[in-house]
Amino acid sequence: MRELVISLIIDHYGWFNSMVIPLDTNRLLAAIFMMIALYFIYKGNKIGKTEPSTKTLNNEVS
Repeated sequence: MRELVISLIIDHYGWFNSMVIPLDTNRLLAAIFMMIALYFIYKGNKIGKTEPSTKTLNNEVS
């Protein structure tokens, strides 16, 4: 998520000889939705690692 925020700042100020792209409401909302999506992806991966899969449970029963 830090990379997303840093890239918005670099674009806004035109650092590193990049083209200046001002931060407007559309870009800000897009960044917020991307952060929310990344949060859910991270959360889903974390939950998936802690719960045993049904395939493992079926192999243990038989």
